[in-house]
Amino acid sequence: MDKLPPGAYNRLLNLLYKKTVPEVSPKVPLVKRVLYDLDQNEKTHKSALDDLMEHSWRQKPMETAIDDVKKKLSNSVLSNILLFSCKNSLVGRRDFHNVFPVNRERFYFLDQQLRKGLDFHVVKGRNPASLIFSGQYYLLFANINQACVYYMETQGKLINGFDLQFDFVLPTENHLKRMASPLIQSSDTSNKSEISIRPDTVGITPISDIFKTSPSKSRILKELETLDPDRSRYIKENPDPMYDLMARFIDVPHRYKQVLVKNYPFGLSKPALSNLLWDYQFASPENPQDSITHIHSDPLTQTTSTLLNFKDETNAKRFVRNHHGRRWEKMLDRNDKPLYEPIICEILD
Repeated sequence: MDKLPPGAYNRLLNLLYKKTVPEVSPKVPLVKRVLYDLDQNEKTHKSALDDLMEHSWRQKPMETAIDDVKKKLSNSVLSNILLFSCKNSLVGRRDFHNVFPVNRERFYFLDQQLRKGLDFHVVKGRNPASLIFSGQYYLLFANINQACVYYMETQGKLINGFDLQFDFVLPTENHLKRMASPLIQSSDTSNKSEISIRPDTVGITPISDIFKTSPSKSRILKELETLDPDRSRYIKENPDPMYDLMARFIDVPHRYKQVLVKNYPFGLSKPALSNLLWDYQFASPENPQDSITHIHSDPLTQTTSTLLNFKDETNAKRFVRNHHGRRWEKMLDRNDKPLYEPIICEILD
């Protein structure tokens, strides 16, 4: 078969196009109508990327979380502090961070700065005089908006087998007493062992009397009283000034460097203890004894409580890992009666 001359292919295509266009054009609307009328419930094959892209369009602006919480809790006063009541003291800080869903599972669209997750502080409620856990966890957020997002995103979830049921609480005197303690100091040079408040009288003792030995915390309490009660103007990633004040009041991250030790051996002096723990770095390397605070000692009930202040969180975690649940050996002489109760160690988170 002979080849067509140059340009014949193009002329043939043009003739075919001119012939078919009048026949196809009237049928285009009919085809569109048929395609659009397909069953909407029919599942189509989509990739994981398509699902992720579609979900991002379904996410709501994070500012709407405030209104969503108001609809759900019509009688609640919103704040940037969430309270989780739980008698289990083994819930850790990371547990609250891990329960927050990843981006593809969220209902709200977070800005780029918050895309990896919300940044918030978690502290256990404690008796300020004894540092005993009081069965509450406080979550401190940068503003009310972020607290509302966390509240809505964690609805129906479990943490260590417990239902997550949060309450919005204001920084009232009752809650502030349990969020901090004059025993935990990051900047004051006052003697932390001189605290005359009994643990059983904390509820009726004014907060000013509890923190009178802590000048820095007393100043923060006065500043909190002067703040405008309306904190709703701080939304998205805009931090509330109260957030920084509260973070300094609860002493984060300094409190994570301190370890509460129960069943501390009787008769063991501060110098002897610092010598035994020679391979740990205390907050006061020149005088490790200043990093040891005796909180409670009762020979009748054989109970003791001691606070150790380490240089960093790494040393604190290593001490807890090496000593929690172990029994102290005899440390004075061979005639001493050993303390059979194992020591209990916990970081002051």
